[in-house]
Amino acid sequence: MFGFSPSLSARWLRPVAVAVVCVVGAAACSPATTGRELGPETQRDAFVAADGSGPDEVQSVIPLAEAGVDGFELLSPSFEAGAELSEAFTSVGVGLWPAFTFVNVPPEAVELVLVATDVDNSNFVHWIVSGIPATTPGFGEGELPPGVVEHRNGAGQYGWFAPSKALGTVHRYRFQLYALATPLGLNADHETLAVLDTLDRQNISRSSLLGILIG
Repeated sequence: MFGFSPSLSARWLRPVAVAVVCVVGAAACSPATTGRELGPETQRDAFVAADGSGPDEVQSVIPLAEAGVDGFELLSPSFEAGAELSEAFTSVGVGLWPAFTFVNVPPEAVELVLVATDVDNSNFVHWIVSGIPATTPGFGEGELPPGVVEHRNGAGQYGWFAPSKALGTVHRYRFQLYALATPLGLNADHETLAVLDTLDRQNISRSSLLGILIG
C-alpha cells in the first residue's frame, strides 16, 4: 500500500489526479501484451506510487490507458483515464462497478473478459468477468450482460469487490479488457491465478484503463 506523509505539500495532490511522468516501465505490461500505449494527446496526469517521501521516489509507473491491436480500447463513461473514481464505486458508497464501453473489438474475437486489479496492493484482484459476448458494446454502472460469469476475486468472493478508501493513501485501479478468439472455458470456481494465467496465454488483444482513489 502506498501513501503520502501528512507533511507532503498539497501541490502534489489534485482533485482528480496527481502529477506523473508517463513512462512505460517493466511494470507497465507483461511481455505477452499486444497493447500499445496511447499517445500524450490522449493522456491525463495520473498518480505515480510513492512510499513515504513523496512523488520523487517512484515505485512503479504504468500507463493511464493502453489500446490493443487495431485500436481495441476500453473506455468508461464513469471516469476518464487517470481520473479519480466516484465514491459510488467504493465500499463507502453504493459499491457499484463503473460503466464501460468496448471499442474496435477484434473481428475474430468470440469472448471478452474484464479484470480489475489494485496496482498499489500487490495487484489484488477486485473483479473478473468472463463470458462477455464479443458483440457487446459495453454496459452501464452496476449492470452486466446476461449469461456472464463472475469469478472469485482476491478475497475469495464472487463478483465485484468494492475498494475502500484509506485516509492518506492513493491507489491506482487498472481495468483490463481481454479479447479471446476461443471461449475461456473456465467456470466461476477456478482459482483466480489460474484464470489470469489462462488469459495471458489465450488473449489475442487487450486494452486497459486506469482510475484512482484518494483517501
